[in-house]
Amino acid sequence: MRLMNAELSESLKKFPLYSQDGKKADAVVVAKYFFPATALTWYVTEGRQEDDDYLFFGLVVGTVV
Repeated sequence: MRLMNAELSESLKKFPLYSQDGKKADAVVVAKYFFPATALTWYVTEGRQEDDDYLFFGLVVGTVV
């Protein structure tokens, strides 16, 4: 399964790292990832491509039991 596609990559270019500093509740969530086996959800608010990979910043909600 691919977690990153061309559309999401283009959207992420609009929100490079540190672009949403200080926005608090007004920050835009670019992507949401979740893994039901751990009850964790990742909300990506900014990021950048690094070679063949991506570096994200955002919020992680949930607990690992």
